[in-house]
This record gives sequence, structure tokens and C-alpha cells, in this order.
Amino acid sequence: MKRKYLSIPLLSAAILLGALCAPVAGQAAEEPPLPAYVTIVEDLPLYDEPNSKAGASGAVGPQSMAVLAQRTMSGRDWYQVNTWLGPKWISPSIRYEGSVVPQSFDLLLYDEEPLYRSPSDKEETPYRISPQRVHADAVAYLYDQEEGLQDWQYKAVRIDTWQGKRWIVPDRYLSPLAPAEEPLTLDRYTLLFEQVADSPDAGLPGMYLHTYSYLPIRGMLAPGTVQPDTVYRGENSVWYRIGTPDGSAWINPSLHMPASLEREEKDYTLGRVTSFHAYPFDSAPILGALSPQTVRSFERAGDWIHVETWTGDGWLRVQDDLPLEMTDTAGRFLFGVTPNPIRLEPASAPRIALEGTFALVASPYERTDVELRLQLTNESGEKQEITTVVRNVALGQAKPFSIFTASQIRLNGAATTLLGAELRPAEDRSEDVYQSTSRLRGY
Repeated sequence: MKRKYLSIPLLSAAILLGALCAPVAGQAAEEPPLPAYVTIVEDLPLYDEPNSKAGASGAVGPQSMAVLAQRTMSGRDWYQVNTWLGPKWISPSIRYEGSVVPQSFDLLLYDEEPLYRSPSDKEETPYRISPQRVHADAVAYLYDQEEGLQDWQYKAVRIDTWQGKRWIVPDRYLSPLAPAEEPLTLDRYTLLFEQVADSPDAGLPGMYLHTYSYLPIRGMLAPGTVQPDTVYRGENSVWYRIGTPDGSAWINPSLHMPASLEREEKDYTLGRVTSFHAYPFDSAPILGALSPQTVRSFERAGDWIHVETWTGDGWLRVQDDLPLEMTDTAGRFLFGVTPNPIRLEPASAPRIALEGTFALVASPYERTDVELRLQLTNESGEKQEITTVVRNVALGQAKPFSIFTASQIRLNGAATTLLGAELRPAEDRSEDVYQSTSRLRGY
């Protein structure tokens, strides 16, 4: 973010002499090309003429504005721009090669951030802002000489601080946020989270919004009425921030314990390695895996049972039909899988979304990369083979997997079978990760 200024050409002796002489017929002085727009990254006064002594007739904030005319007066560059007051003159003190868009929104900072005077100024102010909710009024985007404005690529935001308007370039933030005014009534036990996610299948998009599976869970909130102070409305979900005795936490009313929670004492025989979860739904954190054995439930919620395990209590999903058998013929290793139903994803072409969980209970390697070869077969006998690789699996560790791919067959009545699985030692990728982050940071 190196500061860039408009260049002012030096007057040479030849130019000075030329000004005293009569112009040559047919020869005109070259005018500098008029820029299409000028980007403002500060609050600027508006003038009726290119003269700061004329008195301001208004003000304008950070944005990109179309240029009507340009002049250089007393070593300062002036631009005539179109405003709601008509054509006015401005003289920016900072040149920013990019796009700035006025946007009013709140955002939540996860990390301490340095304050900048502009998005193109790498000289930090001596001040930093701690993680908190702040209000922004402008967003700056990147500019590339060959590709032009990159409006999809975030650069910096201008926020209100005790030092006035300042720019920050946060690595992690959450927006848009809004004040929550209405109380919220919960009729079930609802999970408490450290942060939010917008989709259970979102992966790691944007600013580190994790999938539900990886969200740190703080605990559960008993049924009742709460007063949230902040609401986050994403594309796929709505989250509320509330106060608890242990500090602020986030809740999503759709992530709750089942209403049909029943007391049950019953023995279940596990015919395969089965993963167990912290809570009775697939997106809950996986605590581990149980080898084939008989377990006794003390609670049931739908097709989930609550049992005591070697690491404490956990939830297992039991189903009458588990079609995805995950045992290799040589008996060298064993998988236990709880597959979710096959479904179609809306896209330009039909897509398959297949998810499941397996646990590795025997392996010749300390850390294993597992390649699964699965086969879909529909009711007409058409088949499609799918391959996926799950990296860095520890012995005894339960791991989820998901496959999203184009469908080559009709999925009416499709079932999944395991064709085979290959184990190989997991590669040490720490150096690869270091090289990638080094390139990103410019080291």
C-alpha cells in the first residue's frame, strides 16, 4: 500500500523560453489525457472553482467519481466532478489506484487491527483497534492495470474510531451485522457457538466462516426467552449474538436438540465401526469412533441414541439400513460409515452430493491418506464410479467426507457400494503450506 501521488512535470528551460516566443502555426500543446474517474479515500470539501480560498460549498466522502475536467493550480491537482449540487471542484491529497464504494454497515473484528490513514498508505498510525463491533462507511477494492477494477476482491474498509475516520485491512471479519431489537423465544435446547457459519457445506469461504462441523461449540442454552444484541443474516441462515455468564456467544435457532428427546434404556449391537458425535445431528463435532460391540442407550432422539463411551457420553446414529459397507476383503483395515442420503444439487447440470463418516481402526501407517472408490447404481442398473481422497487420517479417528460431482446417471433409487479403498502414508505438507503462505505474504 505504497502512497502514490499525481506527478507534476518539471518545467524545463526550453519550455520557459517557448512560453516567451510566438507559437508555431499549426502546433498545439499536448493536453494530458483526462482520467475517466478519480477515487477519493478521504472527506473532501467541494468548491465552485479550483481555488481553496474560494470557500467550500459542501463536502464529499470516499467514493469513485466521474471526472468532468482537470486542472493543475499552484502545484495541486484539481478535478471537476459531478455531485448532487452540480459540477464541483475537489483536490485530493492522496491518489488511490482502485475503486472505493460508499457502504454503510457494521462488522465484527476477530483480531486486533492497525489503523491506516488511507487504503494506499502503508505507513501505519501508532494506533490499533481491538476485536469489537465497528461501523464502516466505505469499502476499497483492488485495481490491476491489465484487468481493471477487481470489485470482487476486498481491499480495505473505512471505520469510525476514537481517532476519527480510519482505514483497516482485516484478515478476518464478519458482516453484515445489525442491531437485534426483538426478544427471541426458544422452545428447545439450543447450541451456543463461538462464531457463525452461513452454510453447512460452505467450506472455508471468504473471511473464515467455517462449516457447522468445525464451529467451536460452547454448550447449550435452555428453553426460554433471550434478548440478543446483534443479528447476522447470511444467505442461508440467521444467527443471533447473546450474552451469557461466560461472555458473548452466537445461536442459530435451527441448530437445536430434537423435540422428541426420550428416556430409553436399550442395548444396541454395532456391526461396524461407528462414529459418535457431541450432539444428535450430522454437523455436530465428531468425538471419536466405537469398534463393533454392544452399547446401551440412556436417551434417544429420533434415530440417534445417547450412550456412555470411553471418552464420555456421545450420540450415535442408528438406522435399520446402512447400505455402504466399508470393509476391505483382505481384512487389513475396517471402516464404519454413516452415509447421508444422496441428493441433487441445483446447478447447470445435475450434481451429486454424497456425505458420510468413516473411522480407520487399523493401518500400517501412523498417519494415512485414504482413497475411497465408491459406486452408484440406480434402479435401471446404470453405474457411476466416484473417487475421493481423505487426507491425514489418524488411527482410530472418525473423519467426515463429502463428494460433490456431476451426475452421469439418473439417481432414481440409486444406492452406494464400496468398490475399494487404498491406504498410503500421509505426506508431510507443512513445507508446502509454508511456501504457499510465504508467496501470499510476499516473503
